[in-house]
Amino acid sequence: MRKRFALFTGILLFAAASASAGVSVRLTGGLSFLLQGDYGRSLRGAYDALLATTDNLEGNFRPFRTELRGGFEVLIPFGDSFEVGLGGGYERLNVDNRFRYFWLFVTLEDAIQSRLTVVPITLNLHKSVALGRRLGLDLFGGTGYYSIEFRHSQSLGTDFFAFADSSEFSSKMATIGFQAGAVLEWSLSSGLDLVLQADGRFLRFGELKGEMTDKTSWFLGQNVDRTQDASFWVFDETVGTQTFLRGTFAGGQPAAPSTGNVRSAGLDLSGFGISAGLRLRF
Repeated sequence: MRKRFALFTGILLFAAASASAGVSVRLTGGLSFLLQGDYGRSLRGAYDALLATTDNLEGNFRPFRTELRGGFEVLIPFGDSFEVGLGGGYERLNVDNRFRYFWLFVTLEDAIQSRLTVVPITLNLHKSVALGRRLGLDLFGGTGYYSIEFRHSQSLGTDFFAFADSSEFSSKMATIGFQAGAVLEWSLSSGLDLVLQADGRFLRFGELKGEMTDKTSWFLGQNVDRTQDASFWVFDETVGTQTFLRGTFAGGQPAAPSTGNVRSAGLDLSGFGISAGLRLRF
């Protein structure tokens, strides 16, 4: 599927480069807002569980939600206000959550880092509607090939004999998604438009699999374990009278008396976004 999509992309790029009049390029940058899915909810569950069981928690929770993004799209007209658009882009999300608290006589420092990079190649059908002499509306929808790099790292440090425990999960995957949206275009000149775009997408990875590294160290030395085929698991964890959605990365299904509804989970990158930029007409 990847080779066929790349071949089709190359054909469209060649057509765009060979076309004479009417081809344009749209350049945009903005923000994406994710619906989070199981991974985002498990981060919230971990924080809520810590907040419910710790009286002296220091640190603020940051959700796995907002991406910075930039992109371009080559628009090729084929009559009756319709265009075919071939686009590419780059999206990035970095989230750090750090907490400090006391347990018994030990000071604990808990850090969770989430890193996500999304590289989309999109193919859209566009329909232009005139709203005035200089204002227009572009409605579009289509499919895309989305490649991602994801990394989750978590560490727990203490002042007890320099004990520390850290883990890192990394994954590279790709899948087909769908997107649609609307663009307002304000003509500044015959060759330049100012654009404001709102869009949404459906993009889900059913399973999140990758490599896992666990490292435990204290003043006597350290131990490192590696798992080549780790998965993301979510489960309900009961703490006292409350139940929280939790997540973990492991080679096998977690099992503990306090857990239930354990299931393999993926990464939901569906959401919506807003962008602004320019359209260059040739």
